[in-house]
Amino acid sequence: MPYREVTMFEVKEVLRLWLAGVAKKRIAAQLGLDPKTVRHYVKAAVAAGITAEAELTDERFVTVMAKLRPGSGRPHGDSWSECQRQRPFLESRLREGVRLSKVRRLLVRRGVRVPYPTLHRFAVEELGFGRRAVTIAVADCGPGEEVQLDTGWMTLLAPDHPRVPRVCPGARLPHRSHPLAPGS
Repeated sequence: MPYREVTMFEVKEVLRLWLAGVAKKRIAAQLGLDPKTVRHYVKAAVAAGITAEAELTDERFVTVMAKLRPGSGRPHGDSWSECQRQRPFLESRLREGVRLSKVRRLLVRRGVRVPYPTLHRFAVEELGFGRRAVTIAVADCGPGEEVQLDTGWMTLLAPDHPRVPRVCPGARLPHRSHPLAPGS
């Protein structure tokens, strides 16, 4: 059977059901997981200090995830060390918006040879390369509570004319998106 990574949401659901008193085999059947996987996650929760009487908070969940997914355990090689030595140069170039492939060519000109995959891993893990800012803040709420979200667009309607986008009445738009849109 091929390996399938269980997502964070599935782990949280396993722990939520376990804390609610559901049997491990029942959890496995309900979520479509192997019972051994459920046992593994429950064992990690117990090792993190979570008991059946405790509530699953975000802090406790992070502790469980850290126990489940420790680092690879492999030490970094010489190329990673070279990236560490070139860190100020890499940070400045990436802050300027220089593409990573171009940064690698600039390193070669400086006499530093680092494989691209290592450079990419270093840039992602150490410098936050490629991470984008969240566009809409997520405000979770409790069960049964109302969440309100205003993104400006409610929906697109089927247009009368294919080149004229229409907006639902009542949508508050921060700017006009098209000169022929209603209200222009």
